[in-house]
Amino acid sequence: LRYGFNRPTMWVHETSQQIFAIAFLLGSAYTLQEGGHVRVDIFYRRLSTKGRAIIEIVSSLFYFIFIGILLWKGGEMAYESVTMLERTQTPWEPYVFHVILALPIAALLLLLQGIADFIRNLKIVANGEKP
Repeated sequence: LRYGFNRPTMWVHETSQQIFAIAFLLGSAYTLQEGGHVRVDIFYRRLSTKGRAIIEIVSSLFYFIFIGILLWKGGEMAYESVTMLERTQTPWEPYVFHVILALPIAALLLLLQGIADFIRNLKIVANGEKP
């Protein structure tokens, strides 16, 4: 359409941003499960399995605080966005509430994965189990 009829496709940029945002948010828990998030390996790599589990348990406190705030505030934002059927402020004006709704869903998935990792690390510390 852009070149053939001299009609720009103004929806493409926003649509690709929305798709990327949803994929990014919903993929974060999977990335956590696979151990793909960034960490400082200089010190972490030198620790034993039990030492790594202890570091993970201690850092879980900050993780759960962050995820709790993300779930709380993201839930508030999503509720407001859905109730007013929020749109973007562009000429095309697509709905955007579905993208904002993905935030508390992603936070919930991250919380569940964080709890699973926390329990796994507790087992490693308590029983010396392999991950």
